[in-house]
Amino acid sequence: MTDLWPGTLEELNKRFIIKEMIDLGPYDINPLLFNQIFSKYKDYHFKSNDRIVITHIDTQYYSPASVISMTLYNLHAALSYYKIPTEFILVFTNHYGIERELNFLSSYFNFSSPINAVTSFYDTIGTFNTIKDVDINIEKINFPYVSLNGQQRTHRLLLLAMLAENDLLSKGMVSYNFMTASDTHDLGAPSQQINSPIQYHMLSNPTRINEHQILDSKSRTIFEKHVSTFIKKKYVHPNINGSPNDENTRWQPMFLQDALVYLVSETVSDYPYPFLTEKTFKGFMTKRPMIITGARHSLQMLRNLGFKTWGDWWDESYDSMEHFYQRVAHITNIIKEISLLSVTDQRRICLEMQEVLEYNFQHYVARFCKTDYEYFLKKIRDL
Repeated sequence: MTDLWPGTLEELNKRFIIKEMIDLGPYDINPLLFNQIFSKYKDYHFKSNDRIVITHIDTQYYSPASVISMTLYNLHAALSYYKIPTEFILVFTNHYGIERELNFLSSYFNFSSPINAVTSFYDTIGTFNTIKDVDINIEKINFPYVSLNGQQRTHRLLLLAMLAENDLLSKGMVSYNFMTASDTHDLGAPSQQINSPIQYHMLSNPTRINEHQILDSKSRTIFEKHVSTFIKKKYVHPNINGSPNDENTRWQPMFLQDALVYLVSETVSDYPYPFLTEKTFKGFMTKRPMIITGARHSLQMLRNLGFKTWGDWWDESYDSMEHFYQRVAHITNIIKEISLLSVTDQRRICLEMQEVLEYNFQHYVARFCKTDYEYFLKKIRDL
């Protein structure tokens, strides 16, 4: 169960009787868990202040070309089967865009109203009080970019393949740790059924991330040429220190300042809407510009949240390109151009950006985090 922000349960308990607290994550792999939880509520008469609370902060599986996650579909299928009205379900989520899915599924299953979702970055920005102000430290810059790649994902393999194809791997600070990854990549797994009276959607190779990548002939050729270099391999650049996801590297890894650009390798690529995590926000905390290899419109989402991006220094049109292979090809060209600059010019560019970088840091700590937290609690009070 993902911890909610301090004060959240207190506010909830003032308003509601919490019947269940559910972390939706494990239900991707085993939707039969819905039967175990919800069967006890079949024909149950809910009181007006009863609530089943669901946390929904992990990524979901979307089959190719679908914009409805399998887990949210299965949730509604179970609620419909056990005749549990959606007005007694409350979802806390970090998915900005989920309302579209909830509205569609409410109509599809003939519920009277969509599930009430409280959307926030509460899982990511709850540690903002521990962030320390730092100098911009342009003299530390000795590399054009830094790229951190944790768990093996197909889009990360494609990014690394593109960098390798353009002889850029040795130019930047790159890490990847794919030692524990599965053998599967570039998946488009077929649907399958499990033994249940509810017609759940399942996959033969279940995963919360849609690993299927749409590729054109050029990007597929590059992918297949280089992918074996990275699968089940590990490499850490000497300037990258600390353990993945420890307190320092997760939030404010100062080694990012050794490069001009933080090339963010986000959790998802071709996703129905932007999905931002601490992988992106740590760029603000270390005062470095970012190029984001992630879902479409990720930069636009940051601008909508009040941050400034870096379109005055390079072409950010990649953010609106339809497919990930198009975005990563454009991004690779930007990295190539930056890599041709001298260290002196890279430092000069960072100095030119100082006002934007300082603004983003202050906006994150002083406004965005606090505003999001206050909004989150107000949404609970207003339910």
